[in-house]
Amino acid sequence: MKLTTDAATDTAILILDEAGFPTKTASTYSCGPDDGDNHVTLHFDATGVLLGAVIKKARETLPASIHLSARWDRASDGSSIYLTRAWHGASRKNHPCDPLQVRAMMVLDFDKDDRLISIEVLDASRFLPESVRSGAEIIG
Repeated sequence: MKLTTDAATDTAILILDEAGFPTKTASTYSCGPDDGDNHVTLHFDATGVLLGAVIKKARETLPASIHLSARWDRASDGSSIYLTRAWHGASRKNHPCDPLQVRAMMVLDFDKDDRLISIEVLDASRFLPESVRSGAEIIG
């Protein structure tokens, strides 16, 4: 996993699968806060695996300090991709994203300052790249 930013366009790109993003993108789904401004566009391959995300308005949407990590609960098959170390207990708003074209369920978690702190992925064994799952902290 890695995050790159482009200050000129105020955009960040979260890459989960370096071999597949963006070349193997088959579908996208935009979602974000309820203010009608879709800040996050999720990119999926043809089988529905999440390859990465493009984050608009990066300066206001992302935490000031970025630290990428992932946790995978094998028992529930849920996973979280964290964008900051200070994620525990920080989630104040959740925005569900349910891209029907891949039948996935994901949740964007925002802190009290409306900064994206994590992306939750349900049915992670189906929708997350193996490289993310194998590098994730295993819980449950």
